[in-house]
Amino acid sequence: MANEVDEYISEQEQVNAVSAGDTRTFAVTDRRVLDIQQTESATGKSIENIETTLFTDVAKVDVSIQGSTTNTDTMKMVAGILFGLLGVVVAFLGLDTGGDGAAIGVVVGLILLGLAIWLLMNATERIPGGIRIDLRHKTPDDTVSDRYILPESQAGTARAVVRSVGGAHRPSVSENP
Repeated sequence: MANEVDEYISEQEQVNAVSAGDTRTFAVTDRRVLDIQQTESATGKSIENIETTLFTDVAKVDVSIQGSTTNTDTMKMVAGILFGLLGVVVAFLGLDTGGDGAAIGVVVGLILLGLAIWLLMNATERIPGGIRIDLRHKTPDDTVSDRYILPESQAGTARAVVRSVGGAHRPSVSENP
C-alpha cells in the first residue's frame, strides 16, 4: 500500500494509511497528511497537485462523518400519483367509449401513465455521504485550517489521521521528566 506514496515521504516517516483511487491518493503518515491528485490541463498534459499538512502545527482535528441520505421531491411524488390516476381514468374511459375516441383515450392514458412512472422514479435522489477532516492550526484565533474530503467508505483513514495527530503531539522519552 505504501508503494503509491514512497516517492513523497522521507525514510524516517512511517505510513499509517493509504487510500488510492484512479486520480487521487490520500496518505497518512506519522508526521503528516498527503493528498495527491492527478488531473489534466486543457492541452492534455498531466498535472499532479500535492497538498500536505504537518501534524506538528495542528492544534485540533475535527472529523465529521455523514452517511448517505435520500432526498424526496414531494411535488414530483404528488404529480406522479395524480398523473397516474388520471392516466388510468383516461385509458378506461377511452376503452369504454369505443370507436375512434377509444384509441385516442388509450394512447393519452398510456402517455400519462408513462409520465407518472417517470416522475415517481425521479422523485427521490440519493446523495452520497462523506467524511470531512478539518485540521486546525495553532494560531491565536484558531481560524487557519486545512480541509480534506474523503468518501464515506474511508472512515478508517479518518481515524488514522486522528491517531497520527495524537501521536505527533505525544511527548518523546527525552521530554519526560
